[in-house]
Amino acid sequence: QQVATDSASDATGVSQALSWGGGRIDLDFSGTRSGTSNAFATYNPSVSSAATASITQPLLRGLRFDTIRAQIAQAGIARRIADVALRQEAATMLAIVRRAYWELVYTVDVLDTTRQSEALAERQLQDNRVRLDLGTVAPIDVLESEAEVASRHQAVTQAEGAWRIAQITLKEEIVSGTGDPLWESAVVPVDRPTQAPRPLDVSQAVANALSNRTDLVVARQQRESSDTDVRLLGEERKPS
Repeated sequence: QQVATDSASDATGVSQALSWGGGRIDLDFSGTRSGTSNAFATYNPSVSSAATASITQPLLRGLRFDTIRAQIAQAGIARRIADVALRQEAATMLAIVRRAYWELVYTVDVLDTTRQSEALAERQLQDNRVRLDLGTVAPIDVLESEAEVASRHQAVTQAEGAWRIAQITLKEEIVSGTGDPLWESAVVPVDRPTQAPRPLDVSQAVANALSNRTDLVVARQQRESSDTDVRLLGEERKPS
């Protein structure tokens, strides 16, 4: 009679790097199950299992610094660079919004000025027409006033166009899109530029500028990343 056997085995393991010394702990588990059609087998089915544990601790290479710790350090550097990039993006956006706002303030003032000039030119035209009827001015003076009114009206039209462009430019930065209810509203500037002088500490201003320059911060982080690579390379060249 032919004897038939069947078996199945499985294995798994867990590995954990130590936070100091570059060591590693490994735990391995294995199990086997065997069955047979032999009637004389003592144990059927038979099951066996084993568990092994090992600790690996480098003596020279990787003792002070290894690949895992280098990756952790590089990840921290990358996160700090990303934070700086986000801060730079926020500062850039803030500068764009501020510039758009003050550009709108400028166009509002220009529009008010050109409208006042147009009103004065129209008043001068009416006065010259009265004087022409009285015979105190020549017809050429009326023609010159009419030309001045036309010129002032053109300036008002151009100022209104610049004001509308400034409105759109600012809205593009502060609203979500043309479907936003604020898109159809007119932005009326409230804050005005101040003329009061402020004391300036040049040394402190230079120190603040250097500490807040994102390109210098990124350069320092990139240098730290290069130092990490050099340190890892030096550790890998040590004997095991």
